[in-house]
This record gives sequence, C-alpha cells and structure tokens, in this order.
Amino acid sequence: GDRGLDPKDAIVIPAFERKLKIQSHSHQSPCETLEGCQQLIKEDPNFIPGTMPQLLRCIEGKDCIVFQSDVNWDGHADTKTTKVWLKQEGKDKEAKTLPTIPCFKSLRYEPYVATPWCPLEANAERRLAVRAPRSPYYDERFYGYGKNKIQQIAHLRARGFKFHILQTTGFVIHFPHPESTTKEVWNNRKGGELHQQMDQLYIRYLKELQRQYEDYDIETPTCKIQREMKKRLHKPTN
Repeated sequence: GDRGLDPKDAIVIPAFERKLKIQSHSHQSPCETLEGCQQLIKEDPNFIPGTMPQLLRCIEGKDCIVFQSDVNWDGHADTKTTKVWLKQEGKDKEAKTLPTIPCFKSLRYEPYVATPWCPLEANAERRLAVRAPRSPYYDERFYGYGKNKIQQIAHLRARGFKFHILQTTGFVIHFPHPESTTKEVWNNRKGGELHQQMDQLYIRYLKELQRQYEDYDIETPTCKIQREMKKRLHKPTN
C-alpha cells in the first residue's frame, strides 16, 4: 500500500546471518561442504528463522547476528538494527511512514535495498516506451566478490535517493555456506590483482558519479558533512 514514499526512495531490508558452532570433537564447522550446509536445515527446519519471534530467539541465543557485524561492522551499521530496529518489534506495524536514515556514518555502508523500478510520473507511458527504469543497474565493470553493493548504494546516493528502513515485518538472513572460490581470489591480495583492481575502479567510479550528478542534491550526506553543515547554519554572524 501507499506508505508515503517518494519515487526516489530506497527501502533498507535489515540483514542478519546464521552463525555456526564449531564441533568440539572435530574442531570443524558442520558446513565445510555444500551438502553439510544443506543437511543443517534438513535436520532442523527452524535452523533459519522465518518469523520475527524466531529471529529474536536466534539472536538471544547468539546463533544469529547482524550480517557480517563481526568482520565488517560498517557494512550494515547505519541500519541500527540492534540499537533501534529490533526494539520496535510489534510497535511499528501501524506506522504511516518509514524511518529515514538521515546520514551515512561510513561510505562502506552496503545494505540490501528494495528500489522503485516502474516510472510513476505523468509521463510514465513515454518512459516505459524507452525502457527508462527509475533505479540504476549494477555497474557490470565490478565483477568477482567485492564492491558491487557499495557501488550501487553510492549510485543511489548520487542520484538523490533517500533511504528508509523497513518496519519489523520483514528481514533477510544469510544462510551459511562454504567459502566460494571467488572470495578466495578476492582475499588473495598478494597473489592476485582482483582486490586492487576493484578498489582502483571504485575510486574512478566515484569521480564519474560526481561529474554525472553534479547538479543533483544528495539527500543522504555523510554524517561528517551533515555536522559541518549544521555548524555553518548555526554559526553566529557579525
């Protein structure tokens, strides 16, 4: 239904992951192989939470955490999942608007988002005729493991999107799996070039966005810039 969203709005879906306990007798994860991972949910259909009560129990038991919060806190920190979002469980279902993220504390923030696709303005027929989506595609120059989600979020920010957090009626959760060969290549900084190539491309990409959207207003600044702007606004004049 209509929740008062502007056409240039992205809805952040809070993300979690299911952690695994190392087996004491073998000192190995039960998810060393894809078959082993699949066996976990065959043995326990509730292994992956599917409802908010199940998710809360999983977090309380320290079996679920915010996605990658133990290795990449910045990646989802601005969602404020544990400090704010979880505490709203059951209280925000009747809300007419979604909470807005005023600023990004880190440019490494890479949430999973739902974005509008079909045109909504009066000229929708013309836009559909030329296949002009409202949200940008991923940039296919970014391949392999890293920088693709960060790249898309940077594009949305540059294009003037605001970011709102879904109420406590839905979430996404990462199912454990063995490390992919693609991630092994990404982590091999000494023997491979992928990580360095994508990092360098990302810097060039940000400069491209700056040129492409120089006339756009960024609706979601970094928190540092937002603080500086507030200081200027409240600075006494002589």
